[in-house]
Amino acid sequence: MKVIGHQEIEGLHLDPAIMWDWVDDALRHKSEMLMPAKISIHPGEDRFWNTMPIVMPTFGIGGVKLVNRYPGRTPALDAKILLYSTETGKPLALIDGNYITTMRTGAVAVHSADLLAVPGYQAIAIVGLGNTARAAMLVMAHRHPDRKFDIRLVKYKNQHRLFSERFSGYPNLRFSYCDSLEEAVAGAKVVFSAVTVFHDDVVSPEVFEPGTTLIPIHTRGYMQADLVFDRIYGDELSQIEDFKYFDRFPNFAEVAEVLTKKKPGRTSLEERILVYNIGIVAHDLYFANKILKLMSDTPSVSLSEPEGKFWV
Repeated sequence: MKVIGHQEIEGLHLDPAIMWDWVDDALRHKSEMLMPAKISIHPGEDRFWNTMPIVMPTFGIGGVKLVNRYPGRTPALDAKILLYSTETGKPLALIDGNYITTMRTGAVAVHSADLLAVPGYQAIAIVGLGNTARAAMLVMAHRHPDRKFDIRLVKYKNQHRLFSERFSGYPNLRFSYCDSLEEAVAGAKVVFSAVTVFHDDVVSPEVFEPGTTLIPIHTRGYMQADLVFDRIYGDELSQIEDFKYFDRFPNFAEVAEVLTKKKPGRTSLEERILVYNIGIVAHDLYFANKILKLMSDTPSVSLSEPEGKFWV
């Protein structure tokens, strides 16, 4: 069994555009997978252990992802993936899940925008400028190298400047800074919200113009939009059906159902669309399997952790 750490995955220098394809392929086969709801244990204040099992017969793999959070640890949030062969039942690899979680989350956000936003969208608003937003921006820039994007960043401390400096080498990205989310979303066709925690709604849903696709990567802060947007999508019904207003969601469908033509996606340029991607272990295992294959000729190493606040 191989042991693959964060630094070894980074050393592969994966093309961010290929991660979009990985997300897409996994979703197209979602109905063939055995993927029960995650198990969540809370052993103390601000601590949790989440266990997510899955079997993916189409790809010959199965396994489990374990995520836990300890506030006093660095990093506080940690993820590991145990990958098995479904043919032999033998463990194939223990893989760092921090890189995979961040990059697949960013890729999923871009995939949802490409699938459900107004075609050819260019104006994008982003609030929350950490590693997940950076991952989404990387995938966006590499997936659409010939499209010019107008990126409006909501100011926060100095993160908006650090974010634009990180992507200064991409000629297809033009950045501007906004004092508020209301200012940033004016005219934006896609809104990425990557703030980890919002305790209350942060803006009125009326600030989002017709044709907007809102993608709250960490799901919080937009509950009132659940009641007035035209269509709402999600990556997994079981993770969304307990939302406060779920029984009033208009035209709900899973993203995978849109991909496989079982349910409609955007039907007009005026619809306001909301996408809740809570995160499914199918993407983690799919990414882990691809990475294992790319590293098949390398020796096992010890697990390593990401260094520094920003590593994307």
